[in-house]
Amino acid sequence: MEDEDWDIFNQVIFDLLKSTTIDLNIHLESITLIKQKSYEDTNTVEVDVLLRAQYRPPPEKKFSTIAENTFNLQKDTVRANLKKVGAEAKRYYFTTEVKEIGVVSKENATNRPTLSPTDSPTLKPTNVPSLVPSPSPSALPTSSPSDEPSSIPSREHVQEIITATTNEIKNIDDTSHGFLVNMRTKDDSPVLLINGLEFYTETTETVGFEVWSKLGSFEGFEGTYDGWDIVATGMVKGAGYGRYTPIPPELFTPVSIPGGGGTKGTRAFYLTLNSKDLVIKLGKSQSNSGATDNRVMASSPDLEIYNGKAVLSYPFPNPAETWFYHSPRVFLGVVTYDRLPCKPFSLYGPVDELPCGDVPTMKPTLKPTIFVEEEKEVEVEDETIANPAPTLKPTPKPTQLVVQTSPPSTSFPPTISIFPTKSIAPSTTPTASPVASIKVRIIVTLHNTPDILMNQEEQGMFIDTLVQFLNEQSGKAMVVNGIDVESEEMVVVTASPASTQTVITPSTPAVATNVSSTINTTNTTSTSTEVARNTLGQRRLREVPGVRLIVILKVISTTLPHNLLGDMAVVAAEENQIDLVERFVRVGLDYPYFEKIDRVASFSADVPGVQSGASSTSKKSIESEVDTYVRGTDDASSGKVIC
Repeated sequence: MEDEDWDIFNQVIFDLLKSTTIDLNIHLESITLIKQKSYEDTNTVEVDVLLRAQYRPPPEKKFSTIAENTFNLQKDTVRANLKKVGAEAKRYYFTTEVKEIGVVSKENATNRPTLSPTDSPTLKPTNVPSLVPSPSPSALPTSSPSDEPSSIPSREHVQEIITATTNEIKNIDDTSHGFLVNMRTKDDSPVLLINGLEFYTETTETVGFEVWSKLGSFEGFEGTYDGWDIVATGMVKGAGYGRYTPIPPELFTPVSIPGGGGTKGTRAFYLTLNSKDLVIKLGKSQSNSGATDNRVMASSPDLEIYNGKAVLSYPFPNPAETWFYHSPRVFLGVVTYDRLPCKPFSLYGPVDELPCGDVPTMKPTLKPTIFVEEEKEVEVEDETIANPAPTLKPTPKPTQLVVQTSPPSTSFPPTISIFPTKSIAPSTTPTASPVASIKVRIIVTLHNTPDILMNQEEQGMFIDTLVQFLNEQSGKAMVVNGIDVESEEMVVVTASPASTQTVITPSTPAVATNVSSTINTTNTTSTSTEVARNTLGQRRLREVPGVRLIVILKVISTTLPHNLLGDMAVVAAEENQIDLVERFVRVGLDYPYFEKIDRVASFSADVPGVQSGASSTSKKSIESEVDTYVRGTDDASSGKVIC
């Protein structure tokens, strides 16, 4: 391309990317030509350009992927615009028959193959690292860091799948109440953790939403909540025309999809709104019969999203009423997931299911270890009598007994790990600093305590009891080695139902659902402190004193993501409430402060993704280098994880 042709190309590409990035709060600054090269054998022109843009994190944005997807999803529009602008400028470089045009980011680009193979392989590796990283981490970590850093980092752990660009969704107006869709891992993919979801609605009013999920396909489970788990529910303000509406992270419970693909690696999702404002897209089926789950509509190197069904009623209509289910349809939104939720354990081999396993043991010994107790030599005055009977008179010398040793014990055979590591000798000196603990804040309320705060000794017993309880209930998932009390205050709480005669009749029938714990940091008052009011002549519940403590758990080992540790502790306390109360009552035998406790309420006080005292982030400048080619021939990412 000559300079005038490059100006046309630059203008068209810049306008296209700017219309997309502005909706993502990314400011596109410039497009710079690095080099261009022509390949006469295929009548192809390859152009390297550098894109510069600014945005304000968090979250981190993969600008190269955004640019690549925006261009390739609208390549027909790009080709038409190049031809139109070129004709207006009377430059005919792009007005000829252009067969193909596409973009690939630098990190995904590979070098063009040589015209013929080299005579022989090189004798030693090249001096510089490869331009493109391997598609996945190596099975084992290297023994030492590399001499030089890689020029391009490996793929981020948190990935996103965008099913349609913001320009595409502006031309769609088909709406429904809900949508059923299957997501499936690829055959070579490990377990994935879905931790975010965005959908498209053109309304800017507040809408109610629910997200249900189950392992396996949704086929045969329409219209019934049996087997489904609710992973998100609440109210959210619609982002409006041309923008995706994210579900608040604190209202979304992460769910895992097993690795390996197929039926085992399939998870279904049902997203529904309380109004008919969910915008979806007409889809295609391989057989053109309206069948679903047979065509991939969006994908990444790890995950595939299939065609699904639109649901035209709320909340979940009877599948016999077929007019409420339209298929095939395409989900419009963004799916965020963690491709390595078991880091760093995944470095030792693929992990197909949660929870994460343990780190493999050291290299096994060749034979079982045999422990032999050392025998001590003793002198016996009369070897024929080992243990003589007592004499009537003292003997002139003391009698020495034979010490009989136990037979040697044999340990169990050692386990053999898949990827054994080298044994490391213990250090002769202590480490320079102790292992840093993960601090997790939760709020604990003890019901039916004396109307005074705990003294120092009672507070110590509270800490010891809670630490022992959490370690026994959590196992290896979370190891707590201490608790700091941040604050303590007296509160008035509702008496436990076991200690009152009041019978509460609910005003609405109870609905039993399989609901996972979620983080809700907006409530400033625990539900345990709410007092039932006099309704329909019912008597007021009895109030008793309690003490509320904000405590910080010091976790030294865990197999869970750090943002789930607070909810892990809360779930352990709620599901084992009787055991926890009995422990405090037993402590009350020596410390009367705890003898009448009848409930221990708790909830997580940590807000995911927020660090206290963090300063506002400044704008981050990003650069992304991409390869483009123009071809003119036919040769062209408060609750618990649901596993």
